[in-house]
This record gives sequence, C-alpha cells and structure tokens, in this order.
Amino acid sequence: MSAVVRELWGKYPSFLKLRGNKTLLDLVEHLPNHGAGVRVAPSVWHQRGKQHSWYEVDRIEYNAETNKSEVFGLKVVEGVRSAQVARIGTAFTNNWRFYTAPDETRALERKLGVESA
Repeated sequence: MSAVVRELWGKYPSFLKLRGNKTLLDLVEHLPNHGAGVRVAPSVWHQRGKQHSWYEVDRIEYNAETNKSEVFGLKVVEGVRSAQVARIGTAFTNNWRFYTAPDETRALERKLGVESA
C-alpha cells in the first residue's frame, strides 16, 4: 500500500501531515481578532449529546517570555450563559470544532435538499 501512495503522491505526501485533532488555539489563532466572538465546542461535548453547549471566545493572551497562551471566553451549557468571562482550562487538551446550532444545521440541510434520516 505504501508503494502505491508513494507512486501516486510522491515520497512525502502533504496529506499525511494533516492533523485531525486540533487544540482550541490551533482552531482560532488565524481568524480575525484571534477568534474573538467565535463559538467553539470540544468534540467530546457533541459526542456526549450536549447539542446546546459551547464556548464563545473572548480573547487570547500570549506571554512572549514563557511562550505560553491562555484562552478566555464565556461558557454556555444547555443554553444557560455564564455571568463572566473565564479561562478555558481545556483549551489545549481536547479536540475542538466550530459550534453550529442544530437548528441552523437542519435549516441548511433542508435548503440544500440533503436532509438526514
């Protein structure tokens, strides 16, 4: 199999370098304003059925001396928003994705005619 891949795409194909798992910082650092205002959720929440839970990124603080970062945001769990901005502690441990509300997804599927069963 590796011989076929090497023959089709060369010795070091670029798609082998793609990472499926992204930390929160990997996901939002290249967005305008470093992702401020973007809704994100750990993939684990989606797998556990928390369809209406997400974080709304407020800011990312970089420390140039220690080369470390912290991500801050508002936590929304089952539609209930937290009162204040707090540090997102699992920003560098989980597999993260952009949050899309289930009703928005259903409306888009309906428009495109690809409704799931």
